[in-house]
Amino acid sequence: MTLKNLILILFVIGLSTNVIFAQNEDATLTLLKQKSDSLSTFQFYQFVQNNISQNASIDANFFIVKHFEKYQNDYSNGNNYSKLIMEKATLVLDNVFQNEQDTAKAILYSTECLNTILGVGSQKEWIKIYDAYFSKFNQYLKNKPNNLAEILSLYSLMFSYIGNFEKSEQLINLAKKIIDLKSQNGYEKLAYIYSRMGLDRYNNNNFQEAIHDLKIALNYADSVRVDSLIKKPEWNSTLGESYNGIGDSINGKYYTQKGLDLYLKSLKYDSAYMFYFYQALGESYLISGDIEQSKRNFNISMNLSPKEKSIYNFLSKTYLLEKDFVNSHRFLDSCYKYYQFTSDSNFNNLSSQRDFDKSLKLRSDIYMAQYQATDSIHYLIQAEKCYDQIRQLSLWNISEFYEPKNKLQKYQIMVDNNSNSIEILNQLYETTKEERYLHKMLDVSEINKNLLLYFTLKQKNKASDIPSNLLEKEIKTKLELNYIENKIFEQGISAALLEEKLFKTIEYDSIKKQLIPYNNFEIINFPTGIYRNVKDKIKSDATILEYAFTRNFIFIFVLNNEKLSVHKVVKDTELETLLVNFENSIKIQKFAEANSKKENYIHNSYSIYEKLVAPVKNLLKKQVTLIVENDLNWIPFEALLTQKPPKSANFNEFPYLIRQHTFNYAFSTTILNNNNINADRFNKSLLVVAPFTGENKVKLTLNEEKFTFGPLKNSYLEAIELHKIHGGDTLIGKKATKENFLRQLPEFQNIHIASHSVANRKRGEFSFIVFSKSDNDQPQILYANDIYQLKLNTDMVVLSSCESGVGEELKGEGFNSISRAFSYAGVKNIVHTLWKVDDKHTQKIMTSFYRNLKEGKQKSDALHLAKLDFIQTEQMIGAHPYYWSSFKLFGN
Repeated sequence: MTLKNLILILFVIGLSTNVIFAQNEDATLTLLKQKSDSLSTFQFYQFVQNNISQNASIDANFFIVKHFEKYQNDYSNGNNYSKLIMEKATLVLDNVFQNEQDTAKAILYSTECLNTILGVGSQKEWIKIYDAYFSKFNQYLKNKPNNLAEILSLYSLMFSYIGNFEKSEQLINLAKKIIDLKSQNGYEKLAYIYSRMGLDRYNNNNFQEAIHDLKIALNYADSVRVDSLIKKPEWNSTLGESYNGIGDSINGKYYTQKGLDLYLKSLKYDSAYMFYFYQALGESYLISGDIEQSKRNFNISMNLSPKEKSIYNFLSKTYLLEKDFVNSHRFLDSCYKYYQFTSDSNFNNLSSQRDFDKSLKLRSDIYMAQYQATDSIHYLIQAEKCYDQIRQLSLWNISEFYEPKNKLQKYQIMVDNNSNSIEILNQLYETTKEERYLHKMLDVSEINKNLLLYFTLKQKNKASDIPSNLLEKEIKTKLELNYIENKIFEQGISAALLEEKLFKTIEYDSIKKQLIPYNNFEIINFPTGIYRNVKDKIKSDATILEYAFTRNFIFIFVLNNEKLSVHKVVKDTELETLLVNFENSIKIQKFAEANSKKENYIHNSYSIYEKLVAPVKNLLKKQVTLIVENDLNWIPFEALLTQKPPKSANFNEFPYLIRQHTFNYAFSTTILNNNNINADRFNKSLLVVAPFTGENKVKLTLNEEKFTFGPLKNSYLEAIELHKIHGGDTLIGKKATKENFLRQLPEFQNIHIASHSVANRKRGEFSFIVFSKSDNDQPQILYANDIYQLKLNTDMVVLSSCESGVGEELKGEGFNSISRAFSYAGVKNIVHTLWKVDDKHTQKIMTSFYRNLKEGKQKSDALHLAKLDFIQTEQMIGAHPYYWSSFKLFGN
């Protein structure tokens, strides 16, 4: 637990418990007060256990909760007290909802008990409390928005601490929306809500956003009476910790010290509470490099609350900086002890999973420092063993969540850790020359490539085990939830829509919990031995080329049917600049720009080739499957130059890499190896969709952003030509509605969409394809958010529209795009675009592509030949790679 969670544990409402007790005090409560004064804490506990029945009054049970809350950290009996607190707090909540209570008392008791449960209970107990009481709270407080907002913010903090940031944000946003600012304490409550929002951001490592929200909270706090907001010390200190998170030790020290001073002025003293102020100060000093001051504050903190895990991590870091490895290991051992972790532990047995991966990483850092000091390979091996444990814990954590955003958040943390692991494995490989380390490097690289896509596809194959009525209910509810999310995106956030989404989410959560028995979380057992599994499937004329980014290097894995090899490229600012500048140099809006950007394109393109392809060019066969990540996701390798052309050369004469190799792309070698050939037998081969022929025009306003989509004149020619070549059916012009498309989609082996599409680079799930306006004037856009929910076994989808392959960049998962959504839906092969494409040139490439397919060419060869033909037949600037290299084929 950290300072941020004290807001949860010690939250106080401005009503007096003593005043409540003074009214209508019953005999049991009077007896409890007398015994609590005359008996020791443990004797009083025994008295309660032996003499107070389950049917005691709500006042009596509440008194027991508040009394033992102060002693839950008692060394010898704290666990007993915590169990008693949970039992009595639950009884209070039951009575609040079952009996008529004074409204003020009911609000006080329920909020205080919920707050106490969140401070005392385990994560599983929190979820039980949420399931049992959330709807009751909402019903009970529906006419008291400020009190309901307080409950929502408490639950938000609970989910934040669990790591379910999607649910946490949903709850806190609704809390913010429903507050009545015209009420007496409206701005006071708003201050609390912003503090909770800041805490959510802090827990999610979004430190800049946490700073923003906490400053707003403090500004609101200053605008109302000071005495009513007793949390200002914690808010300042959490603000200080947020500054620590971005490495700003000056502001970190300032706000933490300010929080401590405010707390001391309040004339309160709680050693467990003071602990966090001194720990935060110690962290600020550690960041600034003042080791002695950091150790002094950390030691004060440890003496105040010696059972808190976090302080031992900090002390271990401090001694590591001094290269005192003995003490660094010793303090980390203490941290492990309070996590109840030993080398043979199962992660299920940890006292808490939260942040334990950071302790494992710290152990690896210590071993790495020892390796650097001694050059002993023993420490290098031990460091990598720590990352094995981190992977196991991370995969276990990922499997615990069914919300995609939460899985993604956990996965992105693992991606960074795996990148460190790859560097350690490379050192082991270079030192020992043992092939097992090279093979493991590739295995770890694979975990960092679309892991969530891989397991989504695996789980979809098991859907047949789920009862049909439950599966239909899950799909229906998810579609309804998507519809609400789409409305929020289109119309903006409102309290009504947020509430509608919240309760639909609760319904969906309930269904997902019913599906748990059918979910086999194979994610814990990610495939290993990737190269051995795929080696014999690689054709003699083919190569898989996989890139892995780490902190200091880019590793290039070359997989042929003869051997696996790796090449290491140092990451430097020059390479980073080249990758950024390449996009600008290849994109042109007008013909004139092609010549003005020509030299930049040549320089960037050839330089990237020299750094990332030339070192392994002798290992490449004719057919190359590329698996990339990070800044390489949007680079068309076929447009790289293998040498610098003469200044007088035209674009159709350039030595593009496509002249030497045929390219396709894949999400990972693992997915490629498991991308089974389509087993379905479709009655229809090709559906061509072209909404914007003739004079068709669509205007949209989405969340106050206006869009106008005009005719794509060449899309009609494209649709008619493809239909002539392949047959099938067409949806052209007004017939190309979203409803018609979705109805016919499952019937066809191949789908071709020639339309407008828009990439959303901030929220990729709201990238969309535009269709013709329907008869009932329903929305004519299909979001990636909706495509994700489809169940398809389509062989190929060609997205002949703008930016269909780009969107929000997700670490490890590439672009959250329309293309990625179709992959999740089960499509085997996808052709997508990287930027806005010209419909005239697109029509030529697509027609050639389908002619090649009709002649029996494989998909990658068909697209390869179509591009080469385009380069050769276009004149001068028309052969610029902007017009042909935007199209990428993903699949087998």
